[in-house]
Amino acid sequence: MNTLSRRGFLAAIAAAVAVAHMPRLALGQSVAPIHLAAATRTLDIDGRAASVFGLAGPGRQGLVFDPGQRFRVDLTNDLDIGTIIHWHGKSRAMRRTACPTC
Repeated sequence: MNTLSRRGFLAAIAAAVAVAHMPRLALGQSVAPIHLAAATRTLDIDGRAASVFGLAGPGRQGLVFDPGQRFRVDLTNDLDIGTIIHWHGKSRAMRRTACPTC
């Protein structure tokens, strides 16, 4: 008689849960990445040139998504220094930031 151990039962449950979530994981990977570059740009401020940091990407400045819309970003750092992106309006990203009150 074949018996199922508790360890075998838990392994089977874990595998079933993992398989159930695979389509959602694959869906997140199917989105084409948006290409952004961290770079400097020059602004005209009252007739004077000002060099600022910014993100160069497709279309207008900034990214706008519908609620719940998935996205992927490929960031190229064209600056001479390290950089990060701070997201606004992404509640899940706020939990992953080093500054929970920012």
